[in-house]
Amino acid sequence: MSTFNCTKRELIVSYIEGGKTTAASKKRKNTVLRNEYGLEHILSAYLQGLRSIGKGNEAKAVEKLRLADAEKKVFVINQLDDAKIIKGLTDEEALSVFIDLELTKVQYLYLRNVTDERNCSLFPPYCKIQEMKEICYPPSSTIEITNTYAKIS
Repeated sequence: MSTFNCTKRELIVSYIEGGKTTAASKKRKNTVLRNEYGLEHILSAYLQGLRSIGKGNEAKAVEKLRLADAEKKVFVINQLDDAKIIKGLTDEEALSVFIDLELTKVQYLYLRNVTDERNCSLFPPYCKIQEMKEICYPPSSTIEITNTYAKIS
């Protein structure tokens, strides 16, 4: 610690604030912190910090990955590297698919469930399709129907 001529608190604060430090300087600070507190203590503080800023799922993932065997770690890394971001259909696109394929409500819900089961949520809930259909029609207050004619104003 004498190489830095600062207290532990100053070292931690300067590390957290980042500042304009070089990679070598950060590496030295990491070594000092690791030697002073130990890897387990630093990991625990990191996880606690993640939870305190509302990133509980990230903390849980780090914790589980840390405890996993080597084979599982390799699997997770490969999955993350190969992961493709699946963008679901907008409400308008889903309505278009619904109409183009002439789907029934049951068929649409079946397709939606199949994709959801495979963690590939492509289709919005059916109620969104219904809302989009409503938007396509004029308000009922503008429709006038009699025995002899129909008028939309």
